[in-house]
Amino acid sequence: MIAANKTDKVVPFRELLKTVIAVKVGPARTEFIIHKELACHHSPFFKAACMGNFKESVKKVILMENEELEIFKFLVQWLYKNSLTSEDEKWGFSSWGTLIRLYVLADKLGILLLKNEIINECVNKKYTPTILDKKMPCAGFGFSDPAIQFLVDHTLPKDPLAQFIADFAGNDVSQKHIEEEGNQLPKEILVLALASAVWFRSAWHKL
Repeated sequence: MIAANKTDKVVPFRELLKTVIAVKVGPARTEFIIHKELACHHSPFFKAACMGNFKESVKKVILMENEELEIFKFLVQWLYKNSLTSEDEKWGFSSWGTLIRLYVLADKLGILLLKNEIINECVNKKYTPTILDKKMPCAGFGFSDPAIQFLVDHTLPKDPLAQFIADFAGNDVSQKHIEEEGNQLPKEILVLALASAVWFRSAWHKL
């Protein structure tokens, strides 16, 4: 599993709520006011932007015009709740695409703790009844789900979440199905899935 950020040490929450910065997100530059210490505590990206020799550190305004507004909202909620779940509100993570896009954003910002939590969420969700539907293999994804391609396009090769998807496909979906339908998967995931299928079959026969 991914290692936690070195900055992810125990710090009293009130110590992370001293000063604020503005983050302008998306083409419309929608403004979010967040606490600088909190953002910097979790994210090397924010730490560099706020404390380095960048114009953002002077103006206390960070532009993130290429990011999706709805996904950034989930990031802000996570920063303040430090959890993907909430008893008093619905987070809307029924969509795998939402989880993957939040994962990619966390990857860009270097928030390893959030990446870990999203992988754990994916592990938990793979056991939900929806994945028993043969039309929805591969950990709740259809093989043609664009979210998988989005993950591959925006992360490094053999990313942990991509490896999890491939391992689940290789373990829980027949090799024949992968060979027949796998052309809908990104090549990088397909190669990993086939390798996982061979490994799982070999390990099973040795039992």
